[in-house]
Amino acid sequence: MRRTILRPDEFYPATASSGLEPTGESLPRTEAIAVTKTVVLRKNEDHRIADGHLWAFSNEIRETSGDPQPGDIVELRTHGGNFLGTGFFNPHSLIAVRVLSRQADEPIDFDFFRRRIEAALHLRRMLFPNAETYRLIHGEGDFLPGLVVDKYNDFLVVQAFSFGMDRRLTLICDVLESLLHPQGIIERNEAVIRTYEGLEQRKGVLRGTAE
Repeated sequence: MRRTILRPDEFYPATASSGLEPTGESLPRTEAIAVTKTVVLRKNEDHRIADGHLWAFSNEIRETSGDPQPGDIVELRTHGGNFLGTGFFNPHSLIAVRVLSRQADEPIDFDFFRRRIEAALHLRRMLFPNAETYRLIHGEGDFLPGLVVDKYNDFLVVQAFSFGMDRRLTLICDVLESLLHPQGIIERNEAVIRTYEGLEQRKGVLRGTAE
């Protein structure tokens, strides 16, 4: 029996009641354009993704169009051409597509990441109302595959495990700063799994200070 797919706005309570203060600043917009690059799956390889899974593996792909490069946003479609979602593409990884959205017209921009991170923050504040240390973003569990963010009081530690997320670390840090105003944002991108994505291992301070 098919499971019903939950969208992030159905899974999380409305972020309008999250208690977050509006920043009042003019927020940048990036990649708010139509997706013209497509990945088409082989016949009968769409069932798992249609049931809610967020990964498409390289051996499930029939063809690509638009010459998508590592980290590009692509439309994922069935063998018959039906839309499955948009996501990050990496031709050099076993996980070739990581689905970000099930809505064909949803731009993957500042506002997209702000909505997802704001929803995750609201959930943590409900579950751990007095906590200042917790995992803020847990990848696929927060509909942000390949991204992990841990909060330690006034500091944030970021890990990117996909090419797409790694390319957008500046944008993600902009969102985190607008929501949480941390004293520092540190990257700990030292996991060996990054090499499977064609990414280097590195660590350092992205914003603010580590002290």
